[in-house]
Amino acid sequence: MKTSKMVIKESNSIIHSEEIKKRTVKNYEHHFTRTRKLTFVLLVTLILSHFQTTIKTALNHFRPLADANIKVCQSAFSQARSRINDVIFRELFEMTSRTGYENRQAFNKAGGKLFYGRLICAIDGSQVKIPNTAELKAYFGTSGKGEKAVTGRASALYDIQNDIVLDAKLAPFSHGERVQALEMLEKKHIFSGVKELVIFDRGYYSLEFMEELLSRGIEFVFRMPSKKLLQADDLPKGIHTIKITLKSGKNARIRVVKFDLPSGETETLVTDFYLRKMTLDDYKALYFMRWPVETKFDIVKNKIQLENFTGRTVEAISQDFYTCMYLTNMAAIFKAEADEDISDQRKNKNNKYQYQANTNEIVGAFKDRLIFALTESSPSKRVKLVNQIFDEIKQSVVPIRPNRSVPRPSAPRVMKFYHNKKNNC
Repeated sequence: MKTSKMVIKESNSIIHSEEIKKRTVKNYEHHFTRTRKLTFVLLVTLILSHFQTTIKTALNHFRPLADANIKVCQSAFSQARSRINDVIFRELFEMTSRTGYENRQAFNKAGGKLFYGRLICAIDGSQVKIPNTAELKAYFGTSGKGEKAVTGRASALYDIQNDIVLDAKLAPFSHGERVQALEMLEKKHIFSGVKELVIFDRGYYSLEFMEELLSRGIEFVFRMPSKKLLQADDLPKGIHTIKITLKSGKNARIRVVKFDLPSGETETLVTDFYLRKMTLDDYKALYFMRWPVETKFDIVKNKIQLENFTGRTVEAISQDFYTCMYLTNMAAIFKAEADEDISDQRKNKNNKYQYQANTNEIVGAFKDRLIFALTESSPSKRVKLVNQIFDEIKQSVVPIRPNRSVPRPSAPRVMKFYHNKKNNC
């Protein structure tokens, strides 16, 4: 069974699971026990749709899921939502993050990729704009000029080659990125016997953090800022092994890799990952692998619109966060399978470029059809709905232009939505 069919089937099971409902509903003995207009399943699916409209418009859109005459006001929706926590949304996200790694044989059969036997991951963080209410300000804290902007800190552990977010955290702004990184790295995300090699951006490096990773046996690659490790700054281009003294007083041997970028800048990497057959080109490949984690946050924040929250409480923010991470992984799973079909359809067409599915169109198709597939009890009808999503996705493709770069403006205008990043609703 393809991964897309598996995650839809598993999603359906989770949404209708009484055991997960019991852990999600705060007062299980009293709430969602009687027949109501706004049932637990309907409430969850409405939140999963991540609607950017009024509740009335959202209910009208998903009318087939409910009684044709149902009338639920914003107040009733908010009251029902306050009776649940974020458990079911975390379960859904975590299911998508592990389904493709259920076992090594299935992973290889599905085209899963490794690099020298390692799963190449990146950890990155991003500030998240939170609605300005007294409750959210007290919980998340503030940032910016005058400390007036309510802000959360999101971090993600991302499998670069297989395009899956393995773990994600949203915490108060004061919660450091290194702390979030260590929390995510405590868990084993894939099958045993495969190591995760984690690439970190410049802001993550510190001797204390590196020592913690070494003590846990976590293989790492740091992009190094200048003047942070003077021994590395003084080295010429190439691959070098140096001995450093950690904060605890212990010594450690690490590898420093220096090379020129196309821009003419010198890039410095520090890593504990080295094999005899590793070349400078291999390390360069590792450096360039990291870029997709940046674009992944672009998908989460601009295409799926994480910051367009559907609630104004701490629990609603958390529910929306895990909903967006779930939708992000679902979009990646559907895109991978759609890209395979698109490649097969075009292999004899002698096109100048290869083509891929348009992520923005995938998100749009999800908003129209995914909820119906998630809640459909009939397996055959569910498969039919999934196939309709794929048909819609494959009708809109974009070329893959290699080595394309877009210069960053020196004084970017502050804009939230752009002409080439259209809304999907």
